[in-house]
Amino acid sequence: MKKQIVKESSSKAFAVRTKEDAIKLHESLTSCVDIDKWLDDTKNGAFKLSVSRPENESDVHGTMRAGEKVFYLVSAGMSKTAIEISFRSYMVYVLKLKAIAEKLANFPSFDEWKAKEKSYLDGLRVVGVTEEQIRALYDNKKAKLGTIDESESDDE
Repeated sequence: MKKQIVKESSSKAFAVRTKEDAIKLHESLTSCVDIDKWLDDTKNGAFKLSVSRPENESDVHGTMRAGEKVFYLVSAGMSKTAIEISFRSYMVYVLKLKAIAEKLANFPSFDEWKAKEKSYLDGLRVVGVTEEQIRALYDNKKAKLGTIDESESDDE
């Protein structure tokens, strides 16, 4: 008897909000975007940010980084809704930057991290790991969170 593998798909979770909650949430999301900065960065909404690298290199009109994630500036299209597509993609970028900033703000100091990882670090010291190497471990762990340096935008 052959066993048949059945792939079960789970439905996405959803939340039914009140009209007022939905309006507040929408306003909080859209208000996180500096409109002037969005318009400057996207050439007045002509470009959207995409995490997928276009096959045709000439379609890339610059890049922006949020942590380790690269966002490519590509054409938003010519439709009437292109401006909203551009805005939404920029909002996703801004939210990613905010998430990284929050993680960095909540990341423990070196001394706090050492206290939290004391038993692990004591084991490392027994096998000859130096304080400099322990500091490098901390720095690497923090670096994995990414940076929020927005100055990496390179327009072509």
